[in-house]
Amino acid sequence: MAVDIKKIEACVIILASEHSGRSRKDVSLRAKLTDDLGMDELDILEFVMSIEEEYSFAIPDDGWADDITVQGVVDYVVKRLED
Repeated sequence: MAVDIKKIEACVIILASEHSGRSRKDVSLRAKLTDDLGMDELDILEFVMSIEEEYSFAIPDDGWADDITVQGVVDYVVKRLED
C-alpha cells in the first residue's frame, strides 16, 4: 500500500498545532517540538498519543529524540506505515 506523505504531513501539522497552541500556519516541517513550538513533556505525551490513535500503532517511550522536528515525526510515521 502506498503511503500518502502529503496527507501525513498535513495531519501531523494539524496535531502539532493543536497540542502546541500555535496556529497551523506557524507550524513548519522544520519546527522543533520543544524549541520552536514550545511543547513541554505533557504536550508531547498528548501529541504522541494522538499520533498513535490516528495511525493505530504504539510509539515506544524512547521513540523520539527530545529535539525532534515535525518532519522527524512525519518521517517516523511514514517508516512505521511502510514496515
